[in-house]
Amino acid sequence: MPEYGASYFVIIEVLNVKHTRFIGIILLIAFALSQGLRDVYLSSAFGALGFFDLVFLAFATATIFFTILLLIWVPEDIKRLKKQWRGVVAVNVTTAGAWLCYFGALNLLEPSVVNTIFSGVAPVSVVLLASIGLYATDRAKALTLERIIHLGVLFTLLFLGWIVLSGRSGFANISVNNAAGGILMAALSGIIITAETVYAKRMNEAGVSAIGVLAFRFVFIALIGASAILINDTSQIPAMPLPALLMVSGKMLVLMVAPLLLVGQGLAMTSPLTTGIVAAFGPAIVFMLQAGEGRIPSSGWVLLATAIYVSLTLLGVLVRAFSLSRKTV
Repeated sequence: MPEYGASYFVIIEVLNVKHTRFIGIILLIAFALSQGLRDVYLSSAFGALGFFDLVFLAFATATIFFTILLLIWVPEDIKRLKKQWRGVVAVNVTTAGAWLCYFGALNLLEPSVVNTIFSGVAPVSVVLLASIGLYATDRAKALTLERIIHLGVLFTLLFLGWIVLSGRSGFANISVNNAAGGILMAALSGIIITAETVYAKRMNEAGVSAIGVLAFRFVFIALIGASAILINDTSQIPAMPLPALLMVSGKMLVLMVAPLLLVGQGLAMTSPLTTGIVAAFGPAIVFMLQAGEGRIPSSGWVLLATAIYVSLTLLGVLVRAFSLSRKTV
């Protein structure tokens, strides 16, 4: 998802630039794979566990993990977080909104569609949020060609929406209401997570580390999941055998934490161009993993929309890289 910031902690001492970049590329590819595995697993897990069961297990385990890292690596962040309490609230609210929408979309649509819509609305999100005064201090002005590409991405997303609504996706028998709801939630998730990224970046600029932000950003959504479990008698967690509960919790911990750690270190070891290229292939990787799982029939229409999206995104990355290279000459 767009919440990725600076490196969270150094796992490799830099031996030389060449090896560092190679390792960074490997980490970014691993990130893309882990993100795809997460989406595919979550999509299938909704059939075995309740919605809020998964929400609670995913974000409670992530909160515990990053809190332990916070106490070990940067305990001084606790004082900074107290001073930035408004940012903590904003990050929690936007994180909860984005991930609840994302989980809701995965519960209704195939993972590759959700991932493509989520990723594709980012340029639109930046424009919408900037119009209400919410933007990063280091934002870059979009080039004319980039704006044209963004428009192409928007039409691609509309095309993908038509594919889903007309029953041409992998979920051919989905109702129009469920299809529209899933599309809306995937788009809202992308817009809200863009706002979350701005708030998180402001906290980083105020001195809070990435680990500090991660340790507290999932608290609200974990509490929402816990509250829903306590209120809802249909939760399956109380009846689960301890080994099964630990197994699911372990899977959720790995699938939620791994993408954050991998992309953080990968970003620190590669160029923005490399990062953009690998990220552009995200929806295609999800589509391939989804097809490999075999649970959802592959749709040629969805594959076409995914290919168009990846091509336009790659073009946008190259245009931005070429523009930056000309400025440095």
